[in-house]
Amino acid sequence: MKKLWGVIGTVLIGLTLTGCGNKEQTKSTSSKSVATQTQKKTSHKKHKKVTKKSTAKATSNQNTSTEFSNKGFVTSWIDSISGIFFKDNQFIWKYTAADANDQKNARFVVMQGTYSYDSKSKIVTLNVNSQSKTYYGYATQLEKYYFERVENTPANSTLRLKYDNSNGELMTPMDGGFGTANMENRGSDNNLNYDNIVNKFGVQKVDSTMQKGRNTISSAEDFKQFIIKANKIDTGNIQVTAVANDGKDYDIYPEDDMSGDTPEKTIKARFTVHTNNPLGASEKFMLGDDNNIYWSPEEQTHNILEKDTDTYYHMMYGN
Repeated sequence: MKKLWGVIGTVLIGLTLTGCGNKEQTKSTSSKSVATQTQKKTSHKKHKKVTKKSTAKATSNQNTSTEFSNKGFVTSWIDSISGIFFKDNQFIWKYTAADANDQKNARFVVMQGTYSYDSKSKIVTLNVNSQSKTYYGYATQLEKYYFERVENTPANSTLRLKYDNSNGELMTPMDGGFGTANMENRGSDNNLNYDNIVNKFGVQKVDSTMQKGRNTISSAEDFKQFIIKANKIDTGNIQVTAVANDGKDYDIYPEDDMSGDTPEKTIKARFTVHTNNPLGASEKFMLGDDNNIYWSPEEQTHNILEKDTDTYYHMMYGN
C-alpha cells in the first residue's frame, strides 16, 4: 500500500512540475506576442508620421506656381532698374520709385520669395520670405549701393499683383504701398532676368553692400568712361584720352555767343577728356571745378556748357 501511495505521489509531483513548466512557457509566449504587437504598433506609428510629413510638403508645393517662370516685368531699366523677375516658383522684386519733388528721395527696397497665381481672377500672390531695409537717395546712386537715409521695411508676408494680358503683358501692384505703376514684360533680355537680378540685388547682397554717401567721379579714367558712355563714343574708331588737373584756365561762354569776347566765367578743369577722330572733328570735355561739364571743338578756346551730358552727369551722380 505504501508503495502504491509513493507511486501516486511521484506522478502528482511530475504533473505539477509539468503544469508549472507549461504555465511559464505560456507566459513567455504571451510576452513575446505582446512585444511583437507593440513593435508592430510602434512601426505603424512611425510609418504614419512619415506619410503625414510627405503630404504636408506636397500641399506646400501645390500652393505655388511656375506660370511666369523666366519672365520679367519692369517700370524702368536704363539708368535704374525697377521690376519683378520670376524663375520656376521664385520671384525677386526690386522696387525703385523716384520722388518727382526731390531727386535724392527715391525709394529702394528688395523682396524675395515664392508666388502663386489664380488664373480666374488673374491675381498673383507673392509670399515674401525675405526683404531688405528701405533705402532713400538718388535713384542712380542707389543702383550703385549708396544711400542718403535708411529705414526698416514694414513686414510684408504677402503682396498682390494684378496680371493683364489683354494688350501685351502687364503687372500692377494692388497693395503694400508700392504705387500703381504698370510693370511691363520686356521680353527676352540678357540683363533683365531673375539670375542676374538676384546676383546683383539679392536681399542679402543689398543689405550687406549699401553704404551711406555718394559715388563720385574721382579719377581721369572715371571721367573718360563716363564721357564714352554718355556720348556713345565709338572707341573703335576714335581715340580717347584723359588727363587730370591740367592747370589750365578755361573761359566759359554763353551757348549762343561762342564768338563773343567776354566770357561768363573762367574755370579750372578737374578732368579733361580729348577725342581724336581721324575722320571728323575732334572734341574736348571738361569736368570743371564748379562741378559742371563743358565742351568745345578741340582747337577752340570758347567753351560752353554741354547741357545734355551735364544733365546726365547730375542725374547719375546726384551732385
